[in-house]
Amino acid sequence: MDKRVAGGYSDALFELASEEKNWDSYKQDLLKVADTLKANPEMMTVLAHPKVTKDDKKAILTTVFENEVTLHILYFLKLLIDKNRFGGIFDIVKAFIAQYNEAFGIVVAHVSTAHALDEQERADLIKMLETKTKKKIELVIRVDESLLAGLRIKIKDEGLDNTAKTRLYRMRNTVDSAVL
Repeated sequence: MDKRVAGGYSDALFELASEEKNWDSYKQDLLKVADTLKANPEMMTVLAHPKVTKDDKKAILTTVFENEVTLHILYFLKLLIDKNRFGGIFDIVKAFIAQYNEAFGIVVAHVSTAHALDEQERADLIKMLETKTKKKIELVIRVDESLLAGLRIKIKDEGLDNTAKTRLYRMRNTVDSAVL
């Protein structure tokens, strides 16, 4: 879906959330919808299939999400079906989350680590990053055992790589250049 189209739908949804002062609920509901669709790709296939009637698609949405999301989100999903835009749901969710984060001063930090972080390590990392960025931090953590130790952090276009794997690589290059 074109970013402008996704942005338009996201803007309308964000405006509705603003009128209700219910941003968090909308965000959680949209994430729930996206997670459900990602976990069930066959459902997304049916909802995007041109031979499945709009009424059948809306019935599926009602069955799956009626007790899971607010009525406004359910109606929004049905509107996307009516407008043949449901295939862009992930782009719309992404645009809404970006708008939400911008409005509330939240920065997403993508962290790769060699082992799962415990609650104290998470809290310490968030505190350190919030001090450094002067913004609220939302962590997205991925465990990658090949890193051996340390962290790799990416915020927007900036990165910090303090993993053992990278340090060993740098050391090897330093030794290689010194030997030659």
